[in-house]
Amino acid sequence: MNVSINIRERYDQHKGNARGRGIAFQFTFEDWVNWWEEHLGYRWFEKRGRNRGQYVMARYKDRGAYVRGNVKCILAEDNNQEKASNGTSTKGMKNPAAKLTDEQVRKIYLSVPKDEVKIMHKYDIRRQHINMIKKRAVWGHITMELPEAKRKGVSKGANHWNAKLTPILARRIYLAKGSLKQIAQHFEVTKSRVQKIKNGSQWRSVTGPHKS
Repeated sequence: MNVSINIRERYDQHKGNARGRGIAFQFTFEDWVNWWEEHLGYRWFEKRGRNRGQYVMARYKDRGAYVRGNVKCILAEDNNQEKASNGTSTKGMKNPAAKLTDEQVRKIYLSVPKDEVKIMHKYDIRRQHINMIKKRAVWGHITMELPEAKRKGVSKGANHWNAKLTPILARRIYLAKGSLKQIAQHFEVTKSRVQKIKNGSQWRSVTGPHKS
């Protein structure tokens, strides 16, 4: 199964969302990936998310920075309940800084790519904000029941042959069984890339020691 996800992009979104909320974010990319692996295993990216049954990185009592020692891995629905109990829930229109209404978010999410410029002027938002809505990186509680968003330039994910590999995907390639050709086709990379990962000439730091 191909992984239609860019790990680095998810990290940047998490970091950017925290900064946008005025919350310090002290995880480096590698430490952030390792934290998720420690809690959910090497396929953590399939379990992380804001929908019911998925897991989030939550701060204790919703206070302080995103930093080891002040965060825990819990279900998204449990995190929402804690926010409500702590009085820190700022979903959607409840956020005093929100520029959009729930209905406007639905319209943006369901819009076609050719209308994005009009939307940017109409709602005074950036294209990045539109992309984040369509990826459900923000306002996911409003769009989660809607059909797949129409996005231009949709890639095949972080495992596309021309994409930068992530530590997670490098490990998956290293552990994959089968011929070089089969593995290359599965992950949509070149056979030479698979061979280099397998023999330790690339990504040795994340695949572990290799037999000589």
